[in-house]
Amino acid sequence: RYIWLEWNARAVAEESAVYAVARDISERMAAAELRATMERERETIAAFAAAAGLFLTASSSLVERLGNVVEEGVSLLGLQAMEVWQCDGPEGGARLLTASNPDAVSASPRILNAIIEQRQPQQRFLDSSADDPALARLVERGVRSFVGYPLLVGDRPVGLLAVYAKESLSEMHVMAMSTTVASLALAIAADARPQ
Repeated sequence: RYIWLEWNARAVAEESAVYAVARDISERMAAAELRATMERERETIAAFAAAAGLFLTASSSLVERLGNVVEEGVSLLGLQAMEVWQCDGPEGGARLLTASNPDAVSASPRILNAIIEQRQPQQRFLDSSADDPALARLVERGVRSFVGYPLLVGDRPVGLLAVYAKESLSEMHVMAMSTTVASLALAIAADARPQ
């Protein structure tokens, strides 16, 4: 492994020598790199939340606005795919409104409906032992992390945001999506209201 050393040296002319002391600062450098990484993540997430807000308030159709959000999310956050699903009614069931990668295999309806029913975000780390055929197909396509966010207005589910990534999403990414999730839920609910 590599370590970072901080050197302090002093020349002693009368002895024709240089005395030097090195101190291992690897932990300090790792902490600084982690802070820098977290700051970059915060900036990226803030940029995505701002872009999503702008897209969702545009005057185009709901599907176009949601499509812009998922495309921006994939681009900015380095994701493999994003999908927005809409609940079909109180009996459950969801239908796909938009996907950043229409050819990608989605998580199974059973998993999506379970997330909607439980009304809690779920993150799944996928590997070759995936028990669900849809999840196994995701693994074949390089997906290693799936996060499903129920889209709620109050306690009423209106849809689901599905996020697919090649690597595990950081806790910051998972938690910071709450603003965007709330905005998506409100956009879907507003579009479903009778005019």
